Amino acid sequence: MSKKVPVGRKTNLLWEKFDRGLKNTDEVIDLFKRRHESRTTLFYDKVVDLGIRWLDQGPSHSASGYYARIDGVDMLLTPNAISTGSRLIKATPKFWDQFPDKNAFPTTLSHIMANREDGGLLVRHDGIRVNAILHQDYVIKDMIDFINVFFEYLQDNVGEISGISVREDGDNDIYSLLVMMGDNLLPEIKSEFGQHMMWSIRMSETGAVDTQTMMGIFRTICLNSATRINKNTSWNHRAEWDNFWQRSLENIKEFSYYADQFGKIFSTLLKAKLELPASDLIRALYDKELIAKKHMEFAIDLSNQPTEDGRVVETQYDLFNILTQAAQELPTLIAHERAAANTMEIFTIPGGLERVCNRNR
Repeated sequence: MSKKVPVGRKTNLLWEKFDRGLKNTDEVIDLFKRRHESRTTLFYDKVVDLGIRWLDQGPSHSASGYYARIDGVDMLLTPNAISTGSRLIKATPKFWDQFPDKNAFPTTLSHIMANREDGGLLVRHDGIRVNAILHQDYVIKDMIDFINVFFEYLQDNVGEISGISVREDGDNDIYSLLVMMGDNLLPEIKSEFGQHMMWSIRMSETGAVDTQTMMGIFRTICLNSATRINKNTSWNHRAEWDNFWQRSLENIKEFSYYADQFGKIFSTLLKAKLELPASDLIRALYDKELIAKKHMEFAIDLSNQPTEDGRVVETQYDLFNILTQAAQELPTLIAHERAAANTMEIFTIPGGLERVCNRNR
């Protein structure tokens, strides 16, 4: 028997894909409010009550896959629903590929969860698909639960929000808001090519990732972004969230300090000429296992092209922008954010790029 958890109500609204242009706060709030209203969360005492089974594509089912029976409707399990369900029993979705029996996943899930004292589940769906199968203690909070307060707090403590980039990893139901604020940090170059301070909120209400807030920089010309690793705060949705919330708000108060520091660092990088061709330095970062192979390949391709303002790649600042732009080509949002954060660390640690490339030489 399922019981509804009063989090959101089911509607016929489907989640639209965001483009990567900048939006204002009202547009973002409206989009996430509609997303919130399109989700329903149910509590189930037992996995067997979900009726999960494999169904082949046919007249009554548009695709082959695992389906659950919810309120008399067969709903397809998304990849994230299979992933979160598998995680409950310490497995991965790939594990089931070795079994010819397509019902190995629901059979194993039901067997293991039936023998657990904490066997209750939260099931998240949009009326058509099951988006997640979560532990009963998972705390559901949608993006709309965060953004109103964060937007207000940012504007009270930092200043006007210039624009927001909203990004989605559709396979895993992960969303990230990049909130741009303040003036260009580099008065030496035109504002359209400059860097601005950024506050990032990344989350998934369906358990794909922990909720995380991050401080960093953002470039409007190419929508590059990079975060400061030591200013990242995470919450796993299983513990109290008060500490996460308080630490995030405290980090916001340090915006002006980091804006000053980043301005000084990147003004220095702007004047620092590359001693070797950019492609050689990119390969060196890969050889030292500081960037992944795909990241290296995308960056080398970009290093052979002019910068956005038509110059050849000649400074450390140019190389930083190449690496953050190349990070956007990686296949997942998490991979993109990790690569951009690593790039930020390489160029902002004491000694920067020269220290990194010369170590262990």
